[in-house]
Amino acid sequence: LQQAYHLVTEAIMTGRRISSAEEWLADNYWMINEQMHMTRKHLPPGYSKEMPTLENTESVGYPRIYGLVFNLISLVNGQLTDESIFQFVKSYQKVSPLTIGELWGIPIMCRLGLIENIRLVCDEIISSRKDRNVADVWADKLLDAADKSSKDVVQVLYTMSQSIPKISHAFVLQILQRLQGSDPLLSVITTWLQQQLSTQGLDVDDINRAERYTNHLNLVRLRNSIISLRFVNSYTWKEFVEELSSLEVILRRDPSGIYAKQDFETRDMCRRAVEGIAKANKKDEKDVAHAALRLAKRAY
Repeated sequence: LQQAYHLVTEAIMTGRRISSAEEWLADNYWMINEQMHMTRKHLPPGYSKEMPTLENTESVGYPRIYGLVFNLISLVNGQLTDESIFQFVKSYQKVSPLTIGELWGIPIMCRLGLIENIRLVCDEIISSRKDRNVADVWADKLLDAADKSSKDVVQVLYTMSQSIPKISHAFVLQILQRLQGSDPLLSVITTWLQQQLSTQGLDVDDINRAERYTNHLNLVRLRNSIISLRFVNSYTWKEFVEELSSLEVILRRDPSGIYAKQDFETRDMCRRAVEGIAKANKKDEKDVAHAALRLAKRAY
């Protein structure tokens, strides 16, 4: 993330043209960085070790709740809403109920998943920006050679062809953009590029279309993820956790009816007590809650 941001700001400072996704990154990097610091601050030490982990997946060893959240982020292309998270988690719990610790971990896992989603876009930004920077270096050399003689241009072109075994889309578009207005030179470079691209079954028009499509996908993914980070940061998660908690359903069967009439903080103390007893005795939280309910009924 830092590397992508520095490459983009450097391009801006030197007057280079940047993509819409790069512009979004530059404008919102402060907020992304703030969310990274907040995640580090609020992620409890040892959280991953305490939570159920994933097995038989590419993300083996990661907390189950992280895998769940990141799957949702991928499905909705980074565009999280309270309804999409609620329905996805609700559907998952029909198969495998989440612990109270996992439910409380959803906001921070959303932040981690969204930051990872942004990082994936930044990987492409870094690769593209580095290729464009290389293209700028060769464009400068070609323009400098063009002021001297056609022989110098051919020599620079030969050296470039030996230095770059396979040209990228970003390289092609950047060097063509830089050489616009230098007609004789542009003609020579365009011919060479077409020859290189023909070996890949492509032409400049194909690359233009592919680059526009990639830039659009990156913009949508990055923009959605940044907007979703703001949503996660401002959303009130108390009601969300209570409504989806399987413990809450059990504890509300308190025969005296007192549990349901308590304020949120007191109900949360009860849920955390269940969580603590379950961890200490290596029991399922629902089993502990049912045991508490049986005792309550006996006492009532």
